[in-house]
Amino acid sequence: MADNHDLAEFEESLSSFRDYPRNLTRTIDFSYALTEYNSKLVKNDKDYFNHTKPCIRIWDLVKPQDGEHVSTSTTNLDQLQNALSKTPTDPYRRFIFMKSGSSRSPLDCTREMMIYLFTHHQIMARFLDFTCAFRSRETPHSFTHFRNEDYLGSHHQQHGLNGMGRSGIRIQHCFNLLGIERSRDDTEWLLRQTAAYHSYDLVEGRALWVVLKGDHTMRKRFESATAESVKKGNTSLHNVQGSFDQTLTDHFLIMQWCVENWESYAESLEREHGSISGVTDHADVDAMAEDIGIRKEIEKMSMQPGSPLKQQTGGTTKSPESPGFVRRLSRKVTTGFSTVTQVEPPRRRVEHHKIEDLVQFDTLQSLSSVGKSLEEAISAISQNRRVLAQIKEYYRELVNSEGFKRHVPKTTLKACKQAVSEFVMKIGRLEDDLANYEGNLKTILHGVERTEAMYNGILQYQSMRTAKYFAESSEKSTEIMKGWTQQMHEKTMSMHVITVFTLIFLPGTFVATIFSSGIITFGEDGGSGFGSAMGAWKVRLAGLKLFAAVCFPLLTLTLLAWCCAYCSARLKRNPRKGINDMV
Repeated sequence: MADNHDLAEFEESLSSFRDYPRNLTRTIDFSYALTEYNSKLVKNDKDYFNHTKPCIRIWDLVKPQDGEHVSTSTTNLDQLQNALSKTPTDPYRRFIFMKSGSSRSPLDCTREMMIYLFTHHQIMARFLDFTCAFRSRETPHSFTHFRNEDYLGSHHQQHGLNGMGRSGIRIQHCFNLLGIERSRDDTEWLLRQTAAYHSYDLVEGRALWVVLKGDHTMRKRFESATAESVKKGNTSLHNVQGSFDQTLTDHFLIMQWCVENWESYAESLEREHGSISGVTDHADVDAMAEDIGIRKEIEKMSMQPGSPLKQQTGGTTKSPESPGFVRRLSRKVTTGFSTVTQVEPPRRRVEHHKIEDLVQFDTLQSLSSVGKSLEEAISAISQNRRVLAQIKEYYRELVNSEGFKRHVPKTTLKACKQAVSEFVMKIGRLEDDLANYEGNLKTILHGVERTEAMYNGILQYQSMRTAKYFAESSEKSTEIMKGWTQQMHEKTMSMHVITVFTLIFLPGTFVATIFSSGIITFGEDGGSGFGSAMGAWKVRLAGLKLFAAVCFPLLTLTLLAWCCAYCSARLKRNPRKGINDMV
């Protein structure tokens, strides 16, 4: 009855394959998690599956003595069902290859094909975490995991499935690894992943692999490795010892992929970093910083009229326009008060290069991109090392577990432990290689960080030297203004003395002018004066009237002319202000 129950349970699960993974006959996951997986597949069908060119390749070694695998390609659900029905008993080795257009593309199959295949082989639900990583996305998948779900207890036996070559006692696990590969057009490096599911029946010695990758790399490698094994006569898969040892070899073949190309990738990043860091390592920053002041002085001198530098450059630089009076006054002030003589500036220490040109924003962007690539590579290698360590520890504990000892004959157990020991040593060598690559990448990353710090230092140094130049220029200008102020103060004192003497002589000059004009006379002509005390003088009233008639109108016209000239000058300087003042 129990035997019939196992078979009926499997057939019921297969008939309801669209409910995968809720239809699995046994699982360690809770029902709510299985429901979530199923809903996720249905809801995101277009993101996870490419229906335009579905293809699942099955590669079987039906019997150990066959020596050659049989390859079958299926492009729809009916072909897949027919291919699986041709082997009612599970092959001793079965590889199922599923690919995608790239590491950022969905799988080239339909959802019905995948879930029927997974139901037929009762593949653990958590493998869906790896299949769903192959989907339409902008950035490549960058996380690795290892999951296992073993059934090694006596109560896990399924005698009703013996006819299918299944004992129910099996180990199963899934994992993914990250690697670096060249793009198809060989123009750039791309981060890619390989995911794999493995199941092994400890009693029957039958192995199953489901391999996911963005191209045919893994399929070709398995085919090549198997052909070499057959050529050498290593076909001892008819017992648990030989088949178990072969599964470890299959693991190692996948693991080797994640160690490849890192050295070449590191060299390419190092070259890219070297092309950027050469500026910070070899540029004469101090000399270029000294040139900041020299270049400013040259530019300042080239702006002055009649400058030989301006004539050498073609005189294309124009000074700002200013009123003629102000321009003439500035020339007078410059020539009258300044004691600084114009000299040729010193020659630049670095010709044809400026400190401003050392740090370009696109250079900083390139440097940031290199740093990001290095961090992604270091993270990928670190995660690969973690997965390799988990697989190594998993098999080390597996061969020493009670469940493994219970189902593997004692004569085979020692050979299996020896195979695992060699397998662990091989993984250790891969881990050492990855550690070396990780250390190399970290060294380059430290160099990138140092270069970024140097670029920031150059920017700060440039700002400091520029600020220093302007501070010194401001100090010089202040000293010049102090000199001008002192000289103007001295000139002003002289003007005050002149003004005082002018005011002293002005009344006398005015009186002398009146006396000499004939309006006031001494003698018999004219009217009488103001008394005998002032002398005998007389005023000519007609002459006084004529003087007033001519002098005062001219004075009025002079004042009006000055007012018109003053207002016109103000309007030219600031039209709006002049209009507002008049309003």
